[in-house]
Amino acid sequence: MHRNAPIPHAGTRLAVLLAALLACAAVAPGAARAQEQPERLVTAFLDHQQPGFVLLDEERELLLGAVDTLTRLGTMPARRRAVLQALQGLENGNAAPAAEALLAMQAEGELATPGVARQVAVVVGLGDIERVHAAFRRAMNEDAGNPDNWFLLGHALTRAGKDDLAVLAFNQVQLLSDLSGEPVFGARAGVRLGQVHLRQGNLREAEAQLADAAQVLAGGPHAAEAATAYDALAALHVRRAQEMLEQASRIYQGRDDFPHANTARRRHDALADVFAEPPR
Repeated sequence: MHRNAPIPHAGTRLAVLLAALLACAAVAPGAARAQEQPERLVTAFLDHQQPGFVLLDEERELLLGAVDTLTRLGTMPARRRAVLQALQGLENGNAAPAAEALLAMQAEGELATPGVARQVAVVVGLGDIERVHAAFRRAMNEDAGNPDNWFLLGHALTRAGKDDLAVLAFNQVQLLSDLSGEPVFGARAGVRLGQVHLRQGNLREAEAQLADAAQVLAGGPHAAEAATAYDALAALHVRRAQEMLEQASRIYQGRDDFPHANTARRRHDALADVFAEPPR
């Protein structure tokens, strides 16, 4: 993948992901391609059709799970056709009936994994929080101890603007991570928690989550998320610097009795320029 390419906006991303899913499903009808890794199908399609497109971790997981499900449905032409029709409905903007069809099939056991509910919730339900909850309840009933379920729920809630609920979901990921002894799950949730706390102005909690997460993730397969954590930490420290400079500025106003006042003010002004908000 071309790791330095710009990330398209959300509408473009959805179109690209749906196109990738449909194309990969079309070339993996069953026996002939069933043994081929879904990741190879997704990567090959994106590299050929969308050079420079970088999958986010959540999107990659959703695509691979969906392609794997469709591949395993290769011996069930009618069911596979129904899934493809639902996905084409999504691509054409008919989200509600497509979501209902996929969720109904999952509930009846015709789609093998609770991941289908998560896929529909994240890809379709971001604008409809009730649909997100309904889809994830189905998944949780089947596999409540799976940290991926809670992680994707937190991601969907964050995208839907429900930060307080997202915090609860990511906290559950960290609890399950502690119980399983798998720190990566908790660290990935920590990056998201840090970002939420930063938005909410909880700088101390944000710093703790981000610093711990970056230390665990750096150098491993999720190093890009460690970089995200470091970026957020930098933003946090810039915000703190701006607040401190504002306090210093208020003290300087109307005072000329400080030792070396002019030198101190020049130093203050230089720092203020460094940490000034860029023009919008």
